[in-house]
Amino acid sequence: MGRLKDDEKAQYNAWLDYLDLLEEVDTSTAPDIDWPVAPE
Repeated sequence: MGRLKDDEKAQYNAWLDYLDLLEEVDTSTAPDIDWPVAPE
């Protein structure tokens, strides 16, 4: 991680958090799935 700048680390962590949220999505409610919002 020494190659990443602080803002890049924050973006990386935001995407990791997003991936965690995707794994928690209850797909049994399809097609009415409440998808998490992807980071910018």
